[in-house]
Amino acid sequence: MRSSLCWLMAVFVISNLVAALSPNFTVLLLARLISATMHAPFFCITLVAAYQISTPGRRQRAMASINGGLTLAILLGVPFGSYLGGILHWRLVFLLVAFIGAVVLLGLWLVASDHNQHQPDVRRELRIIRNKNILLICMVILTGHSGVFVVYTFIEPLIREFTGFGVKEIRPPCLSVGVVP
Repeated sequence: MRSSLCWLMAVFVISNLVAALSPNFTVLLLARLISATMHAPFFCITLVAAYQISTPGRRQRAMASINGGLTLAILLGVPFGSYLGGILHWRLVFLLVAFIGAVVLLGLWLVASDHNQHQPDVRRELRIIRNKNILLICMVILTGHSGVFVVYTFIEPLIREFTGFGVKEIRPPCLSVGVVP
């Protein structure tokens, strides 16, 4: 599992570096699609790892913590990153995300362990895709993550462009608490 998580995190880091250095919108969009495609398997493997390393009475709590973290990252992190991109520069936000991803990659490499793990038979495991219900679930997850990573991250700049609002008028809800406009 460690090697799979490391490879997927490496793809995440590289796709964010490509996004930061993208020469045009097409490359930026492709980099975001690659990042989105990595997310579904990464979080599935993370959930399995959390289940396996937790004690029987805490497995559900471990899995819920991972889902809660992902939800917070989407609800708070994406708008905050968009806000930072408006204040600083959007390329710096992608570089920051790539840096954080690199730190996570290093942590996975140093801490996670593959010992006592059998080598998977990829052909046997890919047969599950023949099940139309599993394929449908995978497509829903892929579509959802693609929506977040490709569409949602571009909403704030579009609102600014078409409404004329500045960055400070469109701030994440986490920055709006106790602030009188």
